Amino acid sequence: MIDFDRLMSLLSGYIDEDLDRNICDEINELIEEDVCCRYMFNTLEKTIDLCHDIEMLDVPEEVHIELYRIIKIEISKKR
Repeated sequence: MIDFDRLMSLLSGYIDEDLDRNICDEINELIEEDVCCRYMFNTLEKTIDLCHDIEMLDVPEEVHIELYRIIKIEISKKR
């Protein structure tokens, strides 16, 4: 059975449907059985949906630049 750390390393392939069917079945089983994994996965799915929705908006380039600048500042604070 896949553990949480392995799940984290496989999520991108799982979401993109690039994994072997057997591995996907194991991930589905873990998500069904483990509440924390289920919450984490549902949150990730919702985040992806929101990001797709944002891509549909016509956001000015200046906003993208400022957001990127702020994100870089926040990341550097955590190092």
